[in-house]
Amino acid sequence: RQLPTLAIAEQLPGPAYAVADALASYRIDRWRVQLNAYNLFDENYVDSGSPTGTRTVLLGEPFTMKLSVGFAL
Repeated sequence: RQLPTLAIAEQLPGPAYAVADALASYRIDRWRVQLNAYNLFDENYVDSGSPTGTRTVLLGEPFTMKLSVGFAL
């Protein structure tokens, strides 16, 4: 007996989750400093699954911070 091929998201429904991000930005004259924080509570989650039935699962990024500095001409 052959089982039908299904995408992993259809085979294994996961629990509900929420991912929180934050941003803080400061400007002085023509300078800008910005701090972004992603996945504040370091949740483990499935970002996406393959719709082609290849059983590929992409996990979401862990807690990450990004600092950027900009200057307007």
